[in-house]
Amino acid sequence: MGKRKPTREARHVRIYVSMIATPAWRDLNCYGRAAYIEISSRYGGPKSNNGRIPYSGRELAENLRISKPTAQRAFNDLQDHGFIVLTKRGRYGRKRRLASEWRLTEFPCDVTEGPPTHAYRHWQGASRPAGVADFVNRAHAQNGRHKTGPEV
Repeated sequence: MGKRKPTREARHVRIYVSMIATPAWRDLNCYGRAAYIEISSRYGGPKSNNGRIPYSGRELAENLRISKPTAQRAFNDLQDHGFIVLTKRGRYGRKRRLASEWRLTEFPCDVTEGPPTHAYRHWQGASRPAGVADFVNRAHAQNGRHKTGPEV
C-alpha cells in the first residue's frame, strides 16, 4: 500500500476547560464569551497571525447581531479580563477602513515571538463601583445601625 497524505484538520476553535474554569471567564457575560470565540476563529495557528488578528467593532456587531456599543463593551471586557491585547488601533476614514489588530494571550505572540502571557489567569476581579446602597450602609454603620441588604 502507498503512503497516505496526512489530512488537515478542519479549522476549529478550541477552548480548554482550564481556561473556562478561571474566574475571569466566569465573570464574562455572554457577549464577551461569544466575542472571544469570534476573534479566536481568525487565529491561524502557531507562527501565523497572533498579534495581527484583524477585527473591528463594526464587524463584531454584525457577526453577533448586537449593537456597536455592545460590541465595544465586549472588546473592553476581554481586554480588562486579560484574554486579548490590542496591538494596533484601527482607523475609519473616507478612503481607508483599517480594523484594529489583536493578540490572544493564550497563544505565543507571532509578532514579537514572545511566550503566551495567560493574563486571564492573573485576573483578580474588577472592583465594583460604589452604589447607593454602599453609601446608605456606611451612613447607617456610622449611626450605630447596619443594614445588610440593598435599599428598596
